[in-house]
Amino acid sequence: QALAKEFENLLNLTEASAGVQVLLAAQNQVAKACPLDYCRAALGVSFQELDSQSEECKMLLSYMQTTCENSSPPQLAAPGDIPETVGGKRHGRPRTAREHDTVTAIYRIARTGEDAAFKELSNRRLLWHGSRRSNL
Repeated sequence: QALAKEFENLLNLTEASAGVQVLLAAQNQVAKACPLDYCRAALGVSFQELDSQSEECKMLLSYMQTTCENSSPPQLAAPGDIPETVGGKRHGRPRTAREHDTVTAIYRIARTGEDAAFKELSNRRLLWHGSRRSNL
């Protein structure tokens, strides 16, 4: 049990170290490229925001709502909930405490080469899982 915990801690440190290296390199290249663009290129990933009315977005939100055990299920943000600009006002709506988490956006994330690797699979299912803290 203790050995497994130490092994997990070592994995977390290793993964965090790779992330720190990318972030440091992005900071070093800040004069040449936007740090976010540098990180996306270094990791070989692309992000696409899903339309909140798409079937894919609705399915993911449904999964979040039906698998929520500890609190009120998350809800999709209403128009005006999120300011359009940093420091912007929320369209005159008062700030109130929410009884649930609010989903502001859902993104499709793709790594270079993964699409081709998964095209040949006939039985595809959505993998729904948590993520290590080091991945955040």
